[in-house]
Amino acid sequence: MKQRIALFGAIAGAVLVVTGCSSTPAATTATGSSAPTSAAATATKSDPVAWSGAFCEGVTPTLEGLVEVLKSAFQETPDQVAQKAAMLNYATKAGSAMTDTAKKLETLGAPTAQAEELHKELIKFFSENGTTLTKVKTDLATIDPAAPDFLTRSASLAKARTRANSRTRSRSSPTTPP
Repeated sequence: MKQRIALFGAIAGAVLVVTGCSSTPAATTATGSSAPTSAAATATKSDPVAWSGAFCEGVTPTLEGLVEVLKSAFQETPDQVAQKAAMLNYATKAGSAMTDTAKKLETLGAPTAQAEELHKELIKFFSENGTTLTKVKTDLATIDPAAPDFLTRSASLAKARTRANSRTRSRSSPTTPP
């Protein structure tokens, strides 16, 4: 039960963070800027609107899939077959969306020179998580939803993949001196 509440909290937080990824863009107004517009300054920037759209294309299907997983997890009468189907659907859609988004963001480039580091981290995040979800989907497909330990085994898959990604990231990230 604690895992379900924690999962719900994480999802609710994620939804609040990405509410900017709606299908109805907010009205914007053009404003002047004192920032230099030399060819060198604009060469490293991508179109912020295209970049935001690519980001949302990765986040939106992921959150929609999580909502479906939560719906299946919070049924009054648990249906493990439906839960497995929702998890497989999530892993399929989110894995593809994240992998595609990493490629799109890499092609677009950072929206500003100041966002270059964040841009690189997001590419890495989307790429690694897309790969992880694809592997989880493959592993999850082998688990029988009728097995008494189905939920435990499916949860351990995600945890194992997350730990593997964390170890990979910590080895590849340079350490910064204090």
